[in-house]
Amino acid sequence: MTNQGRNGQWRFASLCTGPDVSVEAVVNPALDDQHGWDHILEITPPQNNILPADLQTHLISCFAQIKTTRGKKAETTVKLSNAVKAAKSPLPSFVFLFHYNKTGKPVLYGKHIWKDEIRNYLKRARQAGDAPLYKKTVTVKFTAADRLSCNPVDWVLAVLATCGGDAYTLEKRKHVDSVGYETETHTGNFELGPLKSHADVVMHEIGLLADLPVTSFKLFDTRFGIKASTPLQELTDGRVRFTHEGRPVTVKLRSSNGDEIELPGLAWAPSMIPLEHPEFRIRVKAGHIDIVTEPGNIDNHQTVQLNVQFDLQEERPFIEQAGLLALTNWSSFGPVSVSVEVAQGQLFGATINLDAPLEAWAKECWVCAQYFLNILGSDRCKTTSIALLDFHRFMRDYFALASIQDSNSIRFEGLFESEMAEFSKLVGYSYGQFGDWTFGAIHEFEVVSQSQEGKKFTVYLTKPEITHKFVFARPLAQSVDHIARDFQSFLARQAVPVATFDDGDLFEWGRSNKSNGTVAIQVHDPLGSA
Repeated sequence: MTNQGRNGQWRFASLCTGPDVSVEAVVNPALDDQHGWDHILEITPPQNNILPADLQTHLISCFAQIKTTRGKKAETTVKLSNAVKAAKSPLPSFVFLFHYNKTGKPVLYGKHIWKDEIRNYLKRARQAGDAPLYKKTVTVKFTAADRLSCNPVDWVLAVLATCGGDAYTLEKRKHVDSVGYETETHTGNFELGPLKSHADVVMHEIGLLADLPVTSFKLFDTRFGIKASTPLQELTDGRVRFTHEGRPVTVKLRSSNGDEIELPGLAWAPSMIPLEHPEFRIRVKAGHIDIVTEPGNIDNHQTVQLNVQFDLQEERPFIEQAGLLALTNWSSFGPVSVSVEVAQGQLFGATINLDAPLEAWAKECWVCAQYFLNILGSDRCKTTSIALLDFHRFMRDYFALASIQDSNSIRFEGLFESEMAEFSKLVGYSYGQFGDWTFGAIHEFEVVSQSQEGKKFTVYLTKPEITHKFVFARPLAQSVDHIARDFQSFLARQAVPVATFDDGDLFEWGRSNKSNGTVAIQVHDPLGSA
């Protein structure tokens, strides 16, 4: 397999019978022989005669150990110190084994020290702790798949090509630096104090206290789940902060008269204090609404600690702004019920009450907020942001329409020169833009009764229903044309007489009625009479 040259180098000869060998490998005795890597394998790849010398493929250097055995198994041992050196070296490392059978004929095996071996050797080194690595060994086992039937140099080149090629060193270093850190990377020991009470720990873990004092802190590198014996960092006095991701929850608010709104929220609970501890608290935050409560029976609607903070000029998801408006308005009628839920069921129930005077702007904004929640839907309101101050300005054009939609019943009176024809319902359409969304809707009011005495016309209508709506992310003009066409088709399908205000455009009617009180009513009779 080998022959010794005059300069003490070892050259791999081909195991094959072919007359030519395309590459040459020189095995030099390793200079640092104390680590046991006997040889540095230098491979000169095939050269391209067209390229100048400075552009030819560079020399490839590898560590190599050449072992022999006459044992029953094709295996050998390597000192753990040598194995770790092979794992951490940027150079490729190989172990070659001559396994002699009973007749004395050798079989050559080759093993590339790669990802599985690197993991194993580094883990063994971490497990060894402070013990000398050169006093421990690792076993290198060979299988039939490791048997070499070709020129070993060609095999080495083929292996390197599949393990990163020219980027081999980078690929190996990346694996060496990351292997064993897939789960934990560091472990810390600390002592808290001085603390006023366990409540400090609870308040910090649920995000209501910025940090905690510590009198001792040690940070250890942790690899393969094994903590290093010596800390990377050690402190005797400082502050510590733990960051906890809140658990997604749904917060349902219900007014005393049964109105509901669902808000996305987050919930926190302490991990260092047991559930049965008297200081244990749960925190739930849904937009502006921040509540803290004790764990208890989910059916026990106990009063909780409530904190509400808001900035009129801060942009927030509209669903959060609507939640604040709902709580503000509903609290004026009495306690508001809260149900905190996850996919598996209800976490707890409670009652809250915002003890603050109801401002006129809050009432008006809530009326319009209900209208947009109904039109846009909850999901779009979660992704559309607006400041309360901007919403208050924006909603003025929609307040009349939203007020009608919010009414339980409507009485309409007007003075008309001619007698009003009988009709069964009043219909109309609305449209608008909110954030990136434009929308259209058809509204329908059932007639309870209508009468006319002289010029005075009176009609009583039920709470309006939205019979059709759409929401699109497109220019407003397109949605206006769309809903106007839909409304004309809707009128054509009616089997009973219906009335409209200003040709059915409730948005324009709401604005004009607010300014001058003038309105035109048209009755559409499917039988053709007017």
